Amino acid sequence: MPRRNVLLVDIPNYPVAVPSPYRELLERRLKAQSVLSKERIGFTISRPALPYSRGLLLIAAYLEQQGHFIRYLIYPDSGDARQFMHLCKEADVIGFTAMTPVVQQVFALCRQAKALHPSALCVLGGPHARTMARRCLEECPELDVVITGAGELSFAQLVDRLESYRDVPGITYRQATYELAQNQLQEKQPRATVEMPGPAYHLLRRPLATYAHNIRTFSGCPYKCNFCFERLSWHGRRGHNSLQRVVDEIRLVSQGAAPQTLIHFSDSIFTLDKERTLELCSLLAKAQLPVVFSCDTRVDHVDREVVQAMAEARFVSIRLGVEDLDDDVLQSVKKDIVADQSLRALEIIRSAAPHMLIHAYMLTGLPGSTMATLGRIARTIPRLIQQRSVDVIGNKVLVPYPGTPYFESPWRHQMELLHQNWSKYDRLSLPVYRLANLTEYQIYFGFLTLESILLQAYETRIANALHIAQAPPESLDYVYRCYVQQIGPQAELHREKVAPLI
Repeated sequence: MPRRNVLLVDIPNYPVAVPSPYRELLERRLKAQSVLSKERIGFTISRPALPYSRGLLLIAAYLEQQGHFIRYLIYPDSGDARQFMHLCKEADVIGFTAMTPVVQQVFALCRQAKALHPSALCVLGGPHARTMARRCLEECPELDVVITGAGELSFAQLVDRLESYRDVPGITYRQATYELAQNQLQEKQPRATVEMPGPAYHLLRRPLATYAHNIRTFSGCPYKCNFCFERLSWHGRRGHNSLQRVVDEIRLVSQGAAPQTLIHFSDSIFTLDKERTLELCSLLAKAQLPVVFSCDTRVDHVDREVVQAMAEARFVSIRLGVEDLDDDVLQSVKKDIVADQSLRALEIIRSAAPHMLIHAYMLTGLPGSTMATLGRIARTIPRLIQQRSVDVIGNKVLVPYPGTPYFESPWRHQMELLHQNWSKYDRLSLPVYRLANLTEYQIYFGFLTLESILLQAYETRIANALHIAQAPPESLDYVYRCYVQQIGPQAELHREKVAPLI
């Protein structure tokens, strides 16, 4: 088997253009959240800013195991980005992974690569590519192949069989006639993660301590929330890593880390399997590693015994998918919880681990939302901050990502998609859709209003804790400034239709 030169290009995050008033709000919010985090945990955690995609490093490790020569770039790292044009000249295959908002950036890089090295094979993988394979090839003539199967296996087979890659299962590609063809996945289940080598961390250009590490103990999510592309990712328990292997990986990436460096478990539901979670917490507590941890989970998988075990294992933060506190909205999006379960989960965590930071995810603009439900959220959520039930609210605008029901059949959810400019499919900008009950402008106004009210709640809580006088709350003119600047003259046409939410 010939040894191939493979260049893997990672774009794990993306900038979002926000208007200056909202940028001011974000800066103040982040400072306030930092103060509240230190107050809750008792110390300042360290979290390096440079991310990477663990999945791409797993693919790199598997390709190396097969004997190929791999180079890996994180494109947001300017030092890595400067090497792109040089390295693509030497590559037989250039593999990209990207989320929806940066897929157009990938297309631009494909054009650069083909101009410099026309015979290099440009390949794209990731959640957007899996669900929009043909569309990606149509939008970018320089892109040759899209991976729709298990990344490690389909991509590795493609590299192994470069001269005859059109026979590889789980890919969509451009034929010699320029027509598009798609190879179906093999019925045989993909190889379990435990059989794969660990991530190829040695390919990272900088010391491990300079990266923000996200560890996964298993892949996918068994739930089917309409707004989440993870709904397509569950393949059963085949994707579970051995727990000792997880601890060994954390031991590796924590070498040289600053005191109290945070490592995040990016499992969709970290506490999905209670016994397994307890076993992992026991191993982490015994390992006495010089780092602290956070995780994501669902409110209906919060258990007192598990939370206590997590606290003993140096978990300092838990992130919960609350999404909304209106039961009708939650039912509409198939979240399979009710608001009382969220509130109960907060009580369990607060009583079982008083020093654990609670971060609640919220989504503005879910189907079923109205001006009335937005107003109730704007009144209820800040009280949770002031009562210290929650420390941080991660509020975002809903995005109908490709692969979700909201993108595939919006009419069934009383939604209308406004455009498919992928760079606007982020969670901080004007929505790319409207609802039967809410225009895109009303959704965004509700989002900005909640953001402003949350900032006031954070700053009020800090002022009370420090026993200092609180400045008078800012009026909604602050929100209107942001609202009008974000949307431009059209916003003025809709301003009179937007009633205050509080």
